[in-house]
Amino acid sequence: MRTYPNVGSLGGEQAVSAGAFCLDDAGNRGVSYVDNLTNTQTGEVVSTRSGCATSATPAPNAQSNGSTTAAQPPPTPAEIWARTPIATPTFGVNPDQGLTGLATWLWDPNGGAAVNATVQLRGYSAQASATPVRWEWTMGGRPGDTESRQNPPYRVVSTQPGRAWAPGGRGGPPAATYMYETKGDYTLTLTVTWTGSYTYTDPAGAVQSVDLGTTTRTATRNYQVAELRPVLTATGP
Repeated sequence: MRTYPNVGSLGGEQAVSAGAFCLDDAGNRGVSYVDNLTNTQTGEVVSTRSGCATSATPAPNAQSNGSTTAAQPPPTPAEIWARTPIATPTFGVNPDQGLTGLATWLWDPNGGAAVNATVQLRGYSAQASATPVRWEWTMGGRPGDTESRQNPPYRVVSTQPGRAWAPGGRGGPPAATYMYETKGDYTLTLTVTWTGSYTYTDPAGAVQSVDLGTTTRTATRNYQVAELRPVLTATGP
């Protein structure tokens, strides 16, 4: 909203206080003004800018008929998240079929790469950057359980994406490992937590930086675990 601090009314006519007049950059004589950018949700003034209004200086959001419109609200974190291309997680699991008593390696094949995006919304151009910061695997326990009745505590968490297993035990390290004690068909769930921020330029020309908070992406897959038992066999006499 544009206001003119030194201009008021007196008896229904415009009254101009001393010191109200000014010169713009081109040397044109005008009246001092202040532009306030207000958050329409909270009513808080987030930025101000002063200047010299002349006949060559239209008010913010001025239309051809001389009327004005309210400033559009800036993008919200939810709107930025919805427009940032974060892919569904993919599983890095080895072995592809589990074995009881053998550690299953877990990692993120995407490598924890950051995602950048430019979002155009209501006349604003926002630059967003998001990074994965937490990986949680649920290894097949019942929903709401803190422990599986058949296996060790079944939630494993990492703050690193890990690397793939390679033949001969090379590669890695994984983000996490898990060892099943009981054979069966399990449903694995991977939840990746993302955090980030975005910046945009408000109508007054100031650059605003906003914390995106967090969002999550989830994927599931079936995982079969077999059981191997040693068998003693007789040898020759």
